[in-house]
Amino acid sequence: MARSSVAAAIALAFFILASGTTSYLVIPEHENPLTVRMAQGNYTASINVTVVDGGGRKIFDAAVMIEGNSSEFRTGPDGTVLIPNLDADVGNYTLWASHSNYSDSDRTTVAVEQNTTTYSSLTLAGGVIAGIVTSSTSAPIGGAIVSIQGLEYATTASSSDGTYLLGGLPAGTHNVTAFASGYDPAVKIVLLSVAGFGWANFILSPQSGYISGHVYHADKLVPVNNTNISVRVGLVTLTVASEPDGSYITPPLPEGTYSVTASKDGFHSNTTSGIDVFRGNVTEDIDFYLVEKPTLLQGTVKSGQLLLVGVNITVFGTGLYNVTDSSGKYYIHNITAGAYTVVAVLEGYVPATYNGVTIPAGGVVTLDIDLEWLPGAILRGTVKDDHTQEQLDGVYVSITGLGFEERSTVTNIQGQFEFPTLPPGNYTLQFQKDGYKALEVRGLAVTEDVVTNRNFTLEPMREGFEGFIFGFDLAHSMMLLALFLTIVILAVAIYLRIRTFQTPETAPAVYDQAEESLEEREPGIDKERKDEGRFREPDKGRD
Repeated sequence: MARSSVAAAIALAFFILASGTTSYLVIPEHENPLTVRMAQGNYTASINVTVVDGGGRKIFDAAVMIEGNSSEFRTGPDGTVLIPNLDADVGNYTLWASHSNYSDSDRTTVAVEQNTTTYSSLTLAGGVIAGIVTSSTSAPIGGAIVSIQGLEYATTASSSDGTYLLGGLPAGTHNVTAFASGYDPAVKIVLLSVAGFGWANFILSPQSGYISGHVYHADKLVPVNNTNISVRVGLVTLTVASEPDGSYITPPLPEGTYSVTASKDGFHSNTTSGIDVFRGNVTEDIDFYLVEKPTLLQGTVKSGQLLLVGVNITVFGTGLYNVTDSSGKYYIHNITAGAYTVVAVLEGYVPATYNGVTIPAGGVVTLDIDLEWLPGAILRGTVKDDHTQEQLDGVYVSITGLGFEERSTVTNIQGQFEFPTLPPGNYTLQFQKDGYKALEVRGLAVTEDVVTNRNFTLEPMREGFEGFIFGFDLAHSMMLLALFLTIVILAVAIYLRIRTFQTPETAPAVYDQAEESLEEREPGIDKERKDEGRFREPDKGRD
């Protein structure tokens, strides 16, 4: 009886468990599809991980792992890796990073969200190299640069006691270099374990070699101060500035052979190579002569909106000047650096003076000028081509009047000219330009304090070998004639061909080579048949 009760109880428990399991696995058809999807997992989240060392330097080929996941994700050259397709419903993931030359990073919990990339950073624990930099007299050398060759890791020794520390280093053998201005560099080899600690103390030997000289202006032979004198020592460039008298002396240099470069804004740099430096000596008289870069003063001169031609622009104290061209522009080159007075002068206008125009060495300075009229009447005009109505520049224009001294000007690129400061009266204008007939216009009246505007046209001169077709020279006239004759001949040929199709009976007899070939193949052919076949009329309607 007892055994039967136990068996029944076991059977009942099995039935209950079986029923519960079945209800958990089977999803009724009427359930919401979203419930089904959540049960399968929402793999839409991702994490972008950056792995760095203790100095913030990005680590390549570091392994990033997720707790509960056996997969490894490796960082690229930029130290980052993207972990995609994470289940957003999980919420939080625990990450850490490892690398063979570093100690593992701390574990970090990262929260993820649906359809979102979360960014995270993991820091690998590296090793440390520390020490002190002193001179042969045991005095600390503050400001010494300590670096690791090949890794480009560097730090600066403390200015107070010469101590330094390089952290976040990978395990391995490192060449550590210490360098300070005025001392010979020194190298130490340090074997560093994973996240280990190493000592490297340096004793630097003082340097006593120097280079000295002067810097001069190549043209004026005067000293040039504040010139940068640069010497390359290993991976470091030492630079000093020349004094007001142009003199310089380098910092202490290791014994050896060097190249020294002198450079200054506005000048071409100058380098001298093969300079020997010996311990305890000064290599003297390494002088530099710097060539000043070309300078330029430029600008445009107008009167209102009118571009003025022939304005004299003078830089006082230099003997340099220029005259504006047809576009109203001027260019004055090679002005020695300094401050100058610039004056613009044109007859009929108030001279313009500009003081304190600074020209830097090798610089380009733009100075635009607007000239004002002197009191009087103004005659203004535009000259165009009589045929094309194109504005003509470079037209020589002169003006005369009763008791008035002749004045002249040239039209600008817009074909414009202007005569200001005229007494009231009647004037005669003359226009001259190569390739055009001269023009004289008499009796132009101008009124005091009034601007008189006139338009003028010049007629092009006919060339000596002008063509027989108006507007074309001889060569182009012949080309047009040849084209015309070609068209006529082609038209006649087409006409005759059409006539042949329309009246084939008028076409010439056609010689039939086929019959002659037949005669050669069959010598016994009837002569009458041969004669009939040699000449025959073409078939009517034949194409």
